Amino acid sequence: MTQKTLVLLSGILVFGTTAAFANNSGRIFIHPDVVEDVMQDYFFAAPDHRSGNGLISAIWELDLYTKKQLFLHLQQEWNECIASDADNLVSVQCVINLCQGTFDYVATELTRAHLAQQGVDFCRSFVRDLISAKTPIISKSCPYQISKQNGSQMRIQFLAADGTGFVRSGGYLAWRFNNPGNLRRSPYQCANLDTNPSGPFAVFDSYETGRYALRTLLRGETYSPLTIEQTFYKYAPPSDNNNTVAYVNNVKASLRTHRLDVETLKIGELSDSDLSVIMDAIEDIEGWNRAGRVEQIN
Repeated sequence: MTQKTLVLLSGILVFGTTAAFANNSGRIFIHPDVVEDVMQDYFFAAPDHRSGNGLISAIWELDLYTKKQLFLHLQQEWNECIASDADNLVSVQCVINLCQGTFDYVATELTRAHLAQQGVDFCRSFVRDLISAKTPIISKSCPYQISKQNGSQMRIQFLAADGTGFVRSGGYLAWRFNNPGNLRRSPYQCANLDTNPSGPFAVFDSYETGRYALRTLLRGETYSPLTIEQTFYKYAPPSDNNNTVAYVNNVKASLRTHRLDVETLKIGELSDSDLSVIMDAIEDIEGWNRAGRVEQIN
């Protein structure tokens, strides 16, 4: 499962909300890196950063104890917004409520009722920026040197700079390589290891990164204009010894519990929640759930 805790910039003073959360429908994918960047821009910058915004100045007027309490509230409230599944799917209405509740809270603390009204346009802009930047390019160095232990593709070693790490052995390739989509290559991979007789596959530092790589691929220009059948004849072609007909039928069956238009639906028309259903089906077909053993290196 994806770690749901929002990690904020150190030293940032943040806020809480009294608004009730909406239901879990209408969820969208928002990468945690985007959340941090946008919240920093909207709530934690210096008062003159966003000209004319009364909330920024007001938060800076709160005493230190109150700001610390708001920090704890924000972490709890954001975690409540995130869906309890493998992706960071969040209800748009939940984010709106979180933002608007901030204005209500600060307005009450400082007895400035006008702040709550100012929050309407501010929160609309806040949510818009979260959504528009929801699939950023991840720029991070790999924390491990990844290789086949003793040259075996059945034992994949993840070794950190301090000599610690782990070995993933047994199970299916998708599990050993932290590659739930069995992607051949990806800009997010830590390594690309050859397998016999199937050729090279990407290896990721974690399941979360591998899942993100799969989501980004399906949201890209290659697959967005394709139907489900077209997508999986390209993604898992018969020429790679795939049972593509069964692959297509399994994906359609998974999605049919959520959508009625699976025969004509294009990948680019999928909601983020529906795309997660397809990704779950891919993981199951590719063998992510057929786990092996993890051996620690101390």
